[in-house]
Amino acid sequence: DQPDPYRDPEGWRKWAMSWSQQEKFDTLHPLLRSRVEAIFDDLRELGWAPEINYGWRHPAVQASLVVEGYTKTKWSHHGGVLPTPGLGWAAAALASDTYLPGAKDDAERARFYTALKTTAEARYGLKSGASYKPEGGPAGAVARWAPYGLGWDPAHVELRRSEEERDAAREVILVDSRNLLEPSEPVWA
Repeated sequence: DQPDPYRDPEGWRKWAMSWSQQEKFDTLHPLLRSRVEAIFDDLRELGWAPEINYGWRHPAVQASLVVEGYTKTKWSHHGGVLPTPGLGWAAAALASDTYLPGAKDDAERARFYTALKTTAEARYGLKSGASYKPEGGPAGAVARWAPYGLGWDPAHVELRRSEEERDAAREVILVDSRNLLEPSEPVWA
């Protein structure tokens, strides 16, 4: 059963992490999904075995991550939705978080994240969290990845958008996400 993301955001995160890789890919926006699939193919050719940690994330869970200090990002590309006849909406994350199962330490993870960043940005035109500036992230994440020359969220890739496209996508997510939230819940802007 799905935990209530309002009452048990940590339980919801654990539940979402248990989804199969196909289920996680299915939560990505089609434009992102095809690129992440191609990136994974490229990384496998380099000897890595990437997996998606998160695709779509409930807005209430994103809010809990801010409160818990894991991120400063109140509005996340992970919360994308698309109008879907008969369902109202369908998950369509504009961002994906990738990890390397079985990595022995942060040095190995950093090599993997460097390959992810290079592939995502250079070959597929995505924005990588490995390029994020230190002032945007939580101190612990900045300190963890800075020694490797990585931004504070190296697992993260997202569709690169112009400012206008980003604002339009943000507005769609905020408007559509209101339907997911209880009336008393704030919509993060």
